[in-house]
Amino acid sequence: MRFGIEEMKNIPICDLFYHVTFDIAGPLLEIIDGNKYVLVTIDHYFKWCEAQLVKKHDVFIISKFLEGEAIYRYKVLK
Repeated sequence: MRFGIEEMKNIPICDLFYHVTFDIAGPLLEIIDGNKYVLVTIDHYFKWCEAQLVKKHDVFIISKFLEGEAIYRYKVLK
């Protein structure tokens, strides 16, 4: 095996919000109301993608977004 080359593997995806990824773009020029970042969220099972403007990037912002935009809106708690 050569270094840096690895076989691609499938990620098992079982249900809604089983595998969710987040990415933050920025800092950008101030967009609206002091927002300088774009938070992008993707659910790989449902193919749900959503973007939101945010003022800063930290785990609190991501958890607040996930709670408000995913858990309560889609009622994923069982």
